[in-house]
Formats: sequence, structure tokens, C-alpha cells
Amino acid sequence: MSFDADDLLEDAAVKLQALLVSHGIGLEKSADIAVEVVAGLRAHWAGQSFYVPQGASAKRQKRDLAIFSEFNGKNYGELAMGHGLSEMRVRQIVWRMTRPAQDKAQEEARLAAIAERHRKTVG
Repeated sequence: MSFDADDLLEDAAVKLQALLVSHGIGLEKSADIAVEVVAGLRAHWAGQSFYVPQGASAKRQKRDLAIFSEFNGKNYGELAMGHGLSEMRVRQIVWRMTRPAQDKAQEEARLAAIAERHRKTVG
């Protein structure tokens, strides 16, 4: 489906007004707000092109966090089946999610070793 800019802004105004009404703002007030917001968008972004992402990244991040929180150390296959992924993909997700903690632990151990060597040479 292809929209030109006017169609897109009109659709945004309609959706914004419906959202405002659903939150208890009156029909006339919500229409005024929607028109004001769209006019602001037009004034601020006039002449610009921009991409509206589908939100796949946020959905993927939410899925990955769910997989990591459900992970018990040996349920790769179960998680793969439950999330419609390959077992290898689940392993990659778990590895990527545990990596920052491993890096932090390694850095802390390295700094502790340096501090210990320093104490031995100074003390």
C-alpha cells in the first residue's frame, strides 16, 4: 500500500483523534489536538523523507528476552520449538544475552588480579 504525504498525515490525524477519544478526550477537543499535531509534523518535517520501521527489532528483542528468561541451561530444543526457531538460533540468542555478563566478570577478575599484583609489589 502506498500513501502520499497528505494521505499519511490525514491517516495519522484520524488515528490520533481515535486514540484521544478512547482516553476520554472529547470529540471536538481530540480533533483540535490531532490537527495541531499534524500541522506541527508538517512544519517540522516538511520536505523530508523518512522511514517508518515496522517494529521488528523491538519484537525480536522482546522474544530474545523471553527466551533468555525461560532458559534453564539445557532446554534449547524446547525453547526452539516453543518460539518457532532453530535450536542453533536459540543457542545464539542465549550466547549473545550471556556475553555481557561474562565480559563484565572477566574484566572484574582481570582488575582484581592487577590490584593483587600491585599490593604485592607495594606492600
